[in-house]
Amino acid sequence: GCDSIRTIKLTVKPRAYSTINVSVCQGGSYSGYSKSGVYIDTLTAANGCDSIRTINLTVKSRAFSTLIATICQGSNYSGYSKSGTYIDTLTAANGCDSIRTIKLTVKTRAFSTLIATICQGGNYLGYTQSGTHIDTLTAANGCDSIRTIKLTVKPRAYSTINVSVCQGGSYSGYSKSGTYTDTLTASNGCDSVRTINLTVYKKPVPDLGKNDFLCAGDSILLNPGLFSSYLWQDGSTTSNYKVTAGGTYWVQVTDENGCMASDTIVIKKGYCSLIKIPNTFTPNGDGINDTWDIYALQFYPNCTVLIYNRWGEIVFSSSGYPKAWDGKYKGKELPVGTYYYIIDLRNNTPRISGHITIIR
Repeated sequence: GCDSIRTIKLTVKPRAYSTINVSVCQGGSYSGYSKSGVYIDTLTAANGCDSIRTINLTVKSRAFSTLIATICQGSNYSGYSKSGTYIDTLTAANGCDSIRTIKLTVKTRAFSTLIATICQGGNYLGYTQSGTHIDTLTAANGCDSIRTIKLTVKPRAYSTINVSVCQGGSYSGYSKSGTYTDTLTASNGCDSVRTINLTVYKKPVPDLGKNDFLCAGDSILLNPGLFSSYLWQDGSTTSNYKVTAGGTYWVQVTDENGCMASDTIVIKKGYCSLIKIPNTFTPNGDGINDTWDIYALQFYPNCTVLIYNRWGEIVFSSSGYPKAWDGKYKGKELPVGTYYYIIDLRNNTPRISGHITIIR
């Protein structure tokens, strides 16, 4: 039972304490922790003693976004050019994932082709020349409408006509000399601009004279004037025509311009009496040549005799000529001067006319 003396040499090792401030992104973890908070863990340090670790954990949230976008064909949105749903993982400002969903609609472009034909001088949608023209317009959906125009421009037709007609004729409704421009429609449906230089020539004027009387045994030479050609009623083509019988005679003449005109004359034929008519008498009462004696009128009992003064007043008239005129009017002597007579034998011969002078 004696004392036992024990000597102990004791070493006290310290505990380890640590604090960790850390952050992770949503969906991640730190030392098994995935939610924000303060976590204390007792671990064994290298010296075999407790290691007290405090974790201040922050869990940063992820960013989620949804974009609904519409673009036109030929464009792109964030690199996408076809309709669909696209999910992108990006890095947000907090360093964590930003999950972006894109719902993309791609609207189609409109394409159209127009084939058109116009006439020179017109325009089609602003274009005036043949060719292929491409326009980029905006369609109802807001996107490009690509319009292709294949345009043909048909030419106008131009013509000039130098023409002449004779007086009384016309060309295309025009009857006076001048220049006329008409706009017609050509076979291609476009304007045909026609210029007419029109010359109107005067008609020739043949003159066969007034209707005439032909005494039996006589002839009359008809001469209508100087022209390029002649055609008479009997088909002859001489420049003049000899008439030996009564009838209707006509001539058609053509001048150097090819213009034609005609004239007609009626010639009556009959017996012509060779009646001698004095052109003076002296009604002075001396018994010599006191009356206007026309011996042959006794053979024409139906004749009429008219005598006029210079003012056209009748100073003597008779049916037949039973008594020679004595130079008086209503029983009074007429003054010296010249008077005019018309004698109609009433036998289908021309009337005889002339003048008679009273001398005292």
